[in-house]
Amino acid sequence: MMAKKRFFFCVVAILLASLITACSVLNEEYGYDEGDVPERIYLTLSDVRRDFTLSAGALHTVGLCSNGNAIAVGYNSDDQLSVAGWSDLVAVSAGGQLTAGLHSDGTVVVLGRRHLRGANDWTDIVEVSAGFNHIVGLRSDGTVIATGTATNGRLSTGRWTDIVAISAGEYHTVGLKYDGTAICTGSPHHGSLSLMTHRGWRDLVAVSAGVYHTVGLRSDGTVIVAGYDDEEYGYLDVDDWTDIIAVSAGRTHTVGLRLDGTVVAVGSNKYGQTDVDGWSDVVSISAGHFHTVALRSDGTILAVGNDEFDQLNLSGQTRRNQNWDDVVAVSTMGAHTVGLRIDGTVVAVGNNDYGQLDVIGWEDIIDVSAGGAHTVGLQVDGTVVAVGNNVFSQLNVDDWTDIIEVTAGWISTVGIRSDGTVIFTDFDYGVTLADNDDWSDIIAVSAGLEHIIGLRYDGTVVVAGHNSHGQLDVDGWIDIVDVSAGFAHTVALRSDGTVVAVGDNSNNQLNVAEWTDIIAISAGPDYTIGLRSDGTVVGAGRFASALAGIGNWTGVVAISAGFHHSAGLRSNGTVLTGGHNSDGQMRTNASSEEEILTQMNMDRWNNIMIP
Repeated sequence: MMAKKRFFFCVVAILLASLITACSVLNEEYGYDEGDVPERIYLTLSDVRRDFTLSAGALHTVGLCSNGNAIAVGYNSDDQLSVAGWSDLVAVSAGGQLTAGLHSDGTVVVLGRRHLRGANDWTDIVEVSAGFNHIVGLRSDGTVIATGTATNGRLSTGRWTDIVAISAGEYHTVGLKYDGTAICTGSPHHGSLSLMTHRGWRDLVAVSAGVYHTVGLRSDGTVIVAGYDDEEYGYLDVDDWTDIIAVSAGRTHTVGLRLDGTVVAVGSNKYGQTDVDGWSDVVSISAGHFHTVALRSDGTILAVGNDEFDQLNLSGQTRRNQNWDDVVAVSTMGAHTVGLRIDGTVVAVGNNDYGQLDVIGWEDIIDVSAGGAHTVGLQVDGTVVAVGNNVFSQLNVDDWTDIIEVTAGWISTVGIRSDGTVIFTDFDYGVTLADNDDWSDIIAVSAGLEHIIGLRYDGTVVVAGHNSHGQLDVDGWIDIVDVSAGFAHTVALRSDGTVVAVGDNSNNQLNVAEWTDIIAISAGPDYTIGLRSDGTVVGAGRFASALAGIGNWTGVVAISAGFHHSAGLRSNGTVLTGGHNSDGQMRTNASSEEEILTQMNMDRWNNIMIP
C-alpha cells in the first residue's frame, strides 16, 4: 500500500516539475538572505503547504494530533465532534455538519449526517475532503470517489483520472490534475465549470473549493479565483497576492499563506474572519464559513471570526476565568456542566441564561450539583449556596444547615441532613417529608422532573411525586447502593453491579437488564448511563445524542447525565464530554483567561501535527 502511494506521488512530482521553469533555487526551508528575495517563487506539489492537520468546517474546527488522534470543537448538531475514539489518522477534514478522517491504511471514518456514512467502506484512499453535504476521496491510482447529496452534480467524479489533489465545496467539487490543470463538477453558478476551459487555470499546484468560489494556487506563487463575483465582499480580490504557498476558500472570504509565514485574507469581515494582520510563523491555514484558523510552527493555534458555537475554542479557554484542572467531581443536567476542584472552588460552562454559571467566588465547597437551570454547592460547614433560575424557589436554601449531601433536580433542590432526614425547596412532590418515618435514614437522594427517590441505609428506597409513567413503582427493590431519577424514569444500582429501572421507556432508557459490573449510574431526561468497574461507560436510550462517543471513554471514575450531553470524570482529574455543545456545555478543557483569546495554545490543542 505505502509503496503504491510513494510511486504515485513520485510520478506526480516528476510530471509537475516538467511544467515549471525555475528562475531561482530556494533552499529546502525556503531560506534566502535579506535583500536577496527572488522576484517570483516557483513551487511544486511537494512545496505546497496542504493542510491535512487543521481543518475549519462550516461551524466547527478539527485538528489532527501528532499521535494520530483527532480533536474537535464547535457546532455538534450531528455528533460531528465525537472524534474521541479516532486513532491512527493521517488526515482530517471538517465539512458542513460532518467530519472525515483518513486512516494510515487508506480507509476513511466519517461522523455526522447519516447519508454520508457510506465513506466508511472506502479503501485505498490517499486524501479526503468534506464538503457541506458530500465527501470526496482521492484513490492512490488518481481516481476519485464521492458520496452524499448529489444535487447539482457535485458527485460526478466517476470518470476523473490522473488527479493529485481534491477539494469539496458546498455546491461543487474540484480536482487538481497531474498536468497542473483543474477539473470541476457541480453548480455552474459558483465558478466550478469555467475552470476546465479557462486559460488562466494552468500551472496549478493547489486548489480550494469554497461556497461561492474556487481558489487556485499557481506554481509561481500567484493566485487565481473563479466564482460568483460579489463586489460587496471582495473575496475574489487576490490579483496582487504573491509568494503564496497555500490557499483556503471560506464562505465569503479567501485566505492565503505567504512564504514568510505571514497570512493574507480578503472578503467579508463581518465576524473578524479576515483579521489576520500580524500573524507570523504560520505553517498551515484553513477557512471555515465565518472563521479562520492557522497552525504556527511552534504548534500553537491562531483563530479569528465567528465563535457562536465555540469553533474558535481551540484553547478550551472559557469566558469565565476558570481552570478545569484537578477536578474531583462533575455534574450535568440541563445545558450546563459544573465541576468541583480539589481546592474547593467550582467551575462551570454552558448555558447561563439564568446565571447558573455564576459560581466564581465559591469556596470551601465539598459537593456540587447541576439542575435544570440552576447550580447548588454544599459548603464544608454544612450550608448550601445556589445560583440560577428561581422560578420554583429552587434557590431558597439560605437557611439550610447541617447538610451532608445536596442534589439539584430539574426544578427543585433536595438536601440530606446529618440525621438522615431530607429537606427540599418549595416544590410539591405530593408528600410531606417532615415527620415521615419512611423518609428517614436516607443516605442518597435524586430528584427528577416531578418525582424524587431516596436511598435508605438498609438498601431499600422511598419515592414521592407523580407516577404518570410508573416511575414510582419501586416496591421490592432491595440491596440498592445508588439511585438516579430522570424525567419520568427511575434507575437504581444493586450491590451486585446490576441495574433496575422503572418508568417511561419510550426511548429504551430502561433497557439496562443486561448491564453487569456497574459501579455508578446516572439518569438523563430520556436516557441512562452506567459506569463499569473497568472505567468504561455504557448507555441506554434510542435517540439520546448525549450517548454519542461515550463508548470510547476509558479511565472514568464518575459520570453525570445532562439534558443533551454527558460528562465523565477521569482518574487524572480531567473531564470527558459527549453529546450536543449548543451552549458550550462540553467546553471542559479550559485554562485561566477572562476572554477567549485569538492566539490559542493548551494541552489538548498543543500537539497538532505540523504538516
